[in-house]
Amino acid sequence: MYAKLNNGALEYAPQNYKLNDGRTIVGFNKSVALMTRYGFKEVIDQQPSYNADTEYLVITGYTEQDTTITIVYAVKQMDLVEQELTTDEKILQLKQVDTEHEEALAELTEMILSLQEGGLQ
Repeated sequence: MYAKLNNGALEYAPQNYKLNDGRTIVGFNKSVALMTRYGFKEVIDQQPSYNADTEYLVITGYTEQDTTITIVYAVKQMDLVEQELTTDEKILQLKQVDTEHEEALAELTEMILSLQEGGLQ
């Protein structure tokens, strides 16, 4: 694939390229010589390895050299909501939330009882 950077975004070489004088080059993206003549460069798109179950890729930018443009990636961690959890993992998550709710209720009950005791004295 050949492209050029246009305001920070890749503009891939079109099938037919319209020149400033109105003429059109048909089959433009089939000719490396024509694409390079009009400023298009080979795109290097090498994605880093990542775990598709827990991570995803984000394009963070491009590095432009004399004859190539390299896509720069960052590997990001998915939120737990985005991940595919097994049934056992979902059960563990629910148990954890349940435990947190029980602890919060116990604390609230203690607070209410201590307020009531304080008001009676």
